[in-house]
Amino acid sequence: MGTAATRAKRKWNREHYTTVTVALDPRLAATLKEHCKEEGVSMSSVIVGLVSGYLQDKAPSSVESS
Repeated sequence: MGTAATRAKRKWNREHYTTVTVALDPRLAATLKEHCKEEGVSMSSVIVGLVSGYLQDKAPSSVESS
């Protein structure tokens, strides 16, 4: 079940984030994972950056700054 802090963080994440599932070619996913590990960044941060950039190109007023 985890510690109280872990449970609290999971609860906060459930309330403030939406999970999006992405299906990738296994080689592409492995390469992304490898590069993220080498760069010390999360795959989530890369995907958020890509989606934010895409949305800014399409409709700048619809993207909230983080």
